[in-house]
This record gives sequence, structure tokens and C-alpha cells, in this order.
Amino acid sequence: MSRDRDDDPLSWAGDDDPTLQTHASGEPVTKKSAQNRTQRSAPASAAEPAQQPGSAMLVVLGVLGGVYLLYTVGWALNIGRDTYAVASPIDQIMYTVGLWLAAAAAPLWFAVALWFTRGHTKSRILWLVLGAVVLIPWPFVIGGL
Repeated sequence: MSRDRDDDPLSWAGDDDPTLQTHASGEPVTKKSAQNRTQRSAPASAAEPAQQPGSAMLVVLGVLGGVYLLYTVGWALNIGRDTYAVASPIDQIMYTVGLWLAAAAAPLWFAVALWFTRGHTKSRILWLVLGAVVLIPWPFVIGGL
């Protein structure tokens, strides 16, 4: 079953005109430039194959992402129930900023570990597991101090 372009609801007369299409550089698309672009992209895609994470890697990332989310919630709950008061206003401000930075540390570690370990599966897992050990919300785990 063939479809005629005239039946498309959002088509306009002259949509297929190659002189109306342009590259990002502003040059009109010609048959020769389209062939050159295809030839250039073929060796580039052969040289750098796109790596998709496997199912096991996605499960591991999901579990570690959940752990980091729980850590963030644990730190946020610790902030909510914290009753420690400091005498100096500057000390109180610094203490509060430190608590919020502690709560932000888990999602930041997760994002930075994913960003800087692109393409390195073993180092990605290593950094995420290391962060899961380092960032445990001890005040929440042991019931507050």
C-alpha cells in the first residue's frame, strides 16, 4: 500500500525541493553534498561503535541509583530532625550549609561518577560502590547524635 505525499495533513507543495533544505552551515543540500556527508559518517561510525549498556549493567546502575536516592532521603530526614543549636550565628549558618551539602553529596557523586566514567564500565562501578560506602548517612543510620 503506497501513500501519496499529498495525503499527508502537514505537507506543503514543494516540500521535496532539495534547494529548500540546508546544512547547519547554511549551504543548500545538493546530491553531491549529501553523498559526501554519507561517506564521511560511514568511517566515523565504523571507527567508534556506539556501546549500549547491557542488562546487568542497567540493573546495577538502577540498584546503586536507588541506594543514592535513599542516602539523599536519609540526609534530608536527618536535617529535618536535627535540633543541634550553635551559639554563634556564623557557626549556625555554616552548620546548616554543611548539612545541606551532606544531603547534596549523594546525588552529586552519582552524577559526577556517571559523567566522568563514560565508556569505562569497571571504573564506573568502582566509583559508585566507593561512593555508596563513603556517603552512608550515619546520623540517620544510628538514630542521631
